[in-house]
Amino acid sequence: MASPRNDHRTVSTARTSVSAAMKRLEAAKRGEPRGPSGERRFELFDPDAPPPPKPSRAALLVLPLLVSALLIVAFVRSLAVRALLPLALAAAAVALLVQRARGKSRARRESMLRRGLLLRPHDLRFKPGRGDLARSVLDRTQPFGATLLSTHRRDRLVLLLTSERGVFHVGTTIDATSLPVLDELLARSTTVAGEDAAFESIGPDGQPMLLAAPAFVAFIDALCEDDPGCLDRVIVTDTKGAPVVLDDGELRVDRFAFDLTAPLEWRALVFQEPFGQVMTLYQGTWIRQNGSEVVLVSLLPSLGPILEVEPGEIASLDRAVLRDLRLMQASAETPPPREQRHAIERLLMMPIRSSLDRAPRKSRKPAAPRRSPLH
Repeated sequence: MASPRNDHRTVSTARTSVSAAMKRLEAAKRGEPRGPSGERRFELFDPDAPPPPKPSRAALLVLPLLVSALLIVAFVRSLAVRALLPLALAAAAVALLVQRARGKSRARRESMLRRGLLLRPHDLRFKPGRGDLARSVLDRTQPFGATLLSTHRRDRLVLLLTSERGVFHVGTTIDATSLPVLDELLARSTTVAGEDAAFESIGPDGQPMLLAAPAFVAFIDALCEDDPGCLDRVIVTDTKGAPVVLDDGELRVDRFAFDLTAPLEWRALVFQEPFGQVMTLYQGTWIRQNGSEVVLVSLLPSLGPILEVEPGEIASLDRAVLRDLRLMQASAETPPPREQRHAIERLLMMPIRSSLDRAPRKSRKPAAPRRSPLH
């Protein structure tokens, strides 16, 4: 039943992003540093940056040096050689160990100065780089959403953190090596096509916001530890400042609330309007329940094909991707009344449609004004 908006309800569910076995496996591999008061650091990487230098292998000489010293003591008869040479070899081994320890300490300090995400008990901070102060991008004491989006080819995965502060992007790349690690997160993601630029995940400093696959899984697990329901929640505001919240089986838009467990009507649409001398294209999601009626709108990049695929590629796509591609289909209509419109981040249109698609349908073919296709 649609009703005036209620106060926010925080969800606690038993669903998690990865299995316990995968979490233990990745925890052994990650070893992400922990700071004071439980702070966890996740280092960002630039795929176009040169690879870091390989660590020195000089420490591998420690064992041969010690073995040589023992052999000299055991078999050499000269007292001077037996006394001095083993000491020299032992000193060299100690020097190598000290050098290795200093190298690790220096690498750890340099890592703390590089770009990264600092997940603290009360907030999430973005550390731009050397010499720059970390800035808070998410208040974990307040409700927030964590929405997973993927491309139809399953080659990139993006996490959208939504809250009253806005939207923050964190991404990762997928290949044959990282696919098993990200498989369960991909199953929870919503497919978005025709938005390749959005999957670049550019941060506030203009640089890529990318985590390695194990760190990406660990980051989401850490977010879900205190709030397992964040993966099913969206919290944004429209361009007028009105809240748009998807949470706990309910979609709240400004003063209206739509119960996603009760029958409702909805459809996808596209329309165009003049903006000065240019025709602007929009996509929308019309929703109605018990007399309450709203239209979520966002800019549409183009009216071209939703996605470009090779011959026969559609047959290889999994059912979840095909479902999301179906939800992208929209009919051309006259512009909806402005008082019903609520403009939102366009990347969130598909996750909201996916939630609406799982709700009971009051009517699969609601009456709607039609017009000829847009040109």
